[in-house]
Amino acid sequence: MAHAVPTSQISLGFTDSGADLETFKLRASTQSEVLGSVASTLSSRCPRVDERAVLTALAAREREESSHVGDGIALPHASVDGLDAPLLIDVSLERPVLWGRDQVSRCMVLLVPRGDAAAHLGLAADAARRAGAR
Repeated sequence: MAHAVPTSQISLGFTDSGADLETFKLRASTQSEVLGSVASTLSSRCPRVDERAVLTALAAREREESSHVGDGIALPHASVDGLDAPLLIDVSLERPVLWGRDQVSRCMVLLVPRGDAAAHLGLAADAARRAGAR
């Protein structure tokens, strides 16, 4: 399974809610490449997380309804086995990609440990603040 590779790591840190934060730039041509790269990056940093399971969960969510929220931003999200803490991955795309029926240039991926539904709310608030600070 080939994925786009992050072109630069910008930062690692924590969000306002205390979740882990990773930010990078990515050269990708499709939504699938973006999600695949996120899954690959996560599994390389968190060995207990299965890359295919992350990709499957994110893709399943996108099939239900596009996570595009407007202004060129998508907020894909999923619950993930093997993840110890909530994680926000803020991906700036070098070129916009088609996301459903819309173009996206920034993808803020919200991932939470399976069974921690409350963490989605804190991450969504963090993502909204980051998107507004753009």
